[in-house]
Amino acid sequence: MVKVYSGLEFQKQQLRLETSLQYFNNLKRGSEFPFLPSIGITDIFQAFDASEPHRFLGVLHLKFVDGEWKKEWIDEPQDGVESILQVRKSKFYDTDKLVGIVINRVQKYAKKEAMKVLKERIDEHDGGGPILN
Repeated sequence: MVKVYSGLEFQKQQLRLETSLQYFNNLKRGSEFPFLPSIGITDIFQAFDASEPHRFLGVLHLKFVDGEWKKEWIDEPQDGVESILQVRKSKFYDTDKLVGIVINRVQKYAKKEAMKVLKERIDEHDGGGPILN
């Protein structure tokens, strides 16, 4: 069944469509995007405001289901908060801690690689004099 919107509601739905497409396309550009489901991030929430007359556009909920991202708009801010809390409670792990662990490991790896490059530069200069470019 096709929904028919009129007037301001039609404008709001058009804004939601454009906003969700732009947000999702920006999200897809990130190098981490393909890996989000594999580290347990299967729900993404983002609230959007708009200029008059819509003020609060809604909360966009992106959910990874059956190998694809599906979108849902939540009309009320409080309903969005309740949905976020419900998703968090349904996880058997703490998403914030999981993301923190991943960030920590990436930072350690980057530091290790930087130290390796620095050591190579020092070794190139026989460890004696200053390192100059």
